[in-house]
Amino acid sequence: MSDSARLKRAGIVLAMAFRTRYLTLICLVGALGLLSAPSFAAAADDLTPTPAQLDFGTQDIHNGGTGFQTVKLSNSTGVGVAVSSIETTGPSAVDFSDNSNCDFIADGESCAVNVSFDPTTPGAKASKLEIVEDNGTINVPLTGTGATGTLSGSSPNFSPSQPYYFGGQEQNANISNNSLFSDQATTATITGPDAAFFSIGYNGCQFTINPGNNCSVGVVFNPTGPGTKTAQLELSNDGTTDPLIIPLSATALAGPDAVISPSLNDFGDIAAGSTSPTKTVSITNAGDYPLQIQQLLVISGAPQLFPLSEDLCSSQVIAPGASCQFSVRFQPSAAGTREGTVFVITNQNGPVATANLIGTGVSLPQGSVSITGTSAAGSLLSCVPNGYPGGTHFTYQWLRNDQTIPAANDGQFTPSDAEVGMTLGCRVQATNSVGSETVMSPDSGPIAPLDLSNLQGSLVERSVCRVMQAPARLTVAGTTIRLGYGKPITPYAPLRLNIPGVGAQVTIDGQPIASVRGHVVLTPRALLAFTDGAHTLQVNYKSDEVNEQIALAPCGLAVRLDGSSRQATDITVSASAGMSSPLLRLPPTLRLHVARAMLGSLSIQPANQPIQTFNLYGARTSFNGITVLLKAHTIEVRNLPAETGVVSVKLNRSVVTGRSGPVNASVTLRGATAPSRADAHAVWGP
Repeated sequence: MSDSARLKRAGIVLAMAFRTRYLTLICLVGALGLLSAPSFAAAADDLTPTPAQLDFGTQDIHNGGTGFQTVKLSNSTGVGVAVSSIETTGPSAVDFSDNSNCDFIADGESCAVNVSFDPTTPGAKASKLEIVEDNGTINVPLTGTGATGTLSGSSPNFSPSQPYYFGGQEQNANISNNSLFSDQATTATITGPDAAFFSIGYNGCQFTINPGNNCSVGVVFNPTGPGTKTAQLELSNDGTTDPLIIPLSATALAGPDAVISPSLNDFGDIAAGSTSPTKTVSITNAGDYPLQIQQLLVISGAPQLFPLSEDLCSSQVIAPGASCQFSVRFQPSAAGTREGTVFVITNQNGPVATANLIGTGVSLPQGSVSITGTSAAGSLLSCVPNGYPGGTHFTYQWLRNDQTIPAANDGQFTPSDAEVGMTLGCRVQATNSVGSETVMSPDSGPIAPLDLSNLQGSLVERSVCRVMQAPARLTVAGTTIRLGYGKPITPYAPLRLNIPGVGAQVTIDGQPIASVRGHVVLTPRALLAFTDGAHTLQVNYKSDEVNEQIALAPCGLAVRLDGSSRQATDITVSASAGMSSPLLRLPPTLRLHVARAMLGSLSIQPANQPIQTFNLYGARTSFNGITVLLKAHTIEVRNLPAETGVVSVKLNRSVVTGRSGPVNASVTLRGATAPSRADAHAVWGP
């Protein structure tokens, strides 16, 4: 028996000290090479372990402990041996467990120690079964390897791609355990540059995945706009690939995009009550996803005026880049601009695609034409279309006695002396965007001569000349009142009422003219307030009154003679229209002495021309086509320019002698068929 055994039997203190030294030696040996030491043989006087070491091989860490392996402790020391403790020690002691009831082993007997291996982490494990007995400590090396599986996975397939606004798309990431050992998976997370666009829908792998088994993790793609997004799924596990990284990639489409061409369809001008030519409109899918067209609706403006036809788009699915067509027409029922909008109901995001429609209903040109203005030479006439719709274009042609007037194709025309006595008409062609018509105006009245009353030296201007028709006498309160007036009325031959006795009150159309005793004198200037036409002359006299109709008219012709035997004589004839060969008759009391000498001069005032003056010699004078014939009591002027309004004859002193009397002018005026006459009393001095 060894000394250590005797000490142990002699006392526990010495035995424990020995064990301490021995265990220290064992620990050093274990630290230096326990893993590689094949065995540690017990001393000949110790218990004998069989086998001397245990190797449990490779054990799945998820499957629990192995079956027990037995170490047999045999006692051949010749004496009984007491076993004080049996335990596993060393770096991986937690992965091994033992049980036995070996408290005392008699000589020649044995006892079994059961050991199992239950690794909780992968990798090589080493420990020892430490048996403390009377003779010392016996160590049985324990080895084994913890094993776990290897996971692999496939990326979820987010295909086919869909528009981003369709919402989240969930696909599975499939996880497989194709190794020989199981694997415990736990949490799943999303990482990477676009992790915000992915989320975990569900985690179906939060358990132990045995060899050959599968599971899946739902990954949701939540794009907020078009484009390709990348991230990675990380699945935590206790396998050889921790975490398991699965790439994620998904593409969000912009979606379908309905592009309408043309977007604005202008039908222009269409005759009201008719139908326009058809316009074809295309809808092209300019997006990256099929365009589903549900329906085309004209639902704004005036839809009934824009009927759709040949609709090849409704209820169709248009692939990206493809197109379809529909047709639309415009049917205006009345004049005016009308609008409509075609709404294309589709699956695209955002505003509804629209095609705008516009057209203008235009009435066919229908109307009339009239001539406005004074039908007189020199007066502007206008050809006025009536009743035509706006936007109508007019071309004009003037006619004279139904014959075309060359170059008279404006909307206005001023007749000249050449048109005097003729009628004018205006032919108009009215044209607009939808049609045309030609219409003729009613003829104008015969064109009157050019009004010459405002020529320089005129005697027929309203303020100095008026024509009056009135009774020669009135009877009131038993008294006869005589009316005297010139033909025409001039400042030298006014209207005179000879009222005897007390005063009388005279009115025209109720307007007071005079309240006098004796004579009432009305000059052309006093009559300016009264228009041409009929008027009522009223005379109140001796509490009685009388009403008579009078008529005023413009002067057509007037004559005047001023002179004396001691000075020159001025004779003027003035007309409101061109004069043809005026004949002046002197009163029998005056005589013109014709001699072969320069007797005086003659001046004429044609319209729109300067005054022409030439001298008179003897009984006959010719100048520039004009002939003047002088006789004792007559002056005749022939071949005057057509629009001559004033003729003045100035005779030298002593050429005319005699005493005053009535002077008379006889003239055929332009446009008249009969001669006109004018009388005046010669203003003759001594």
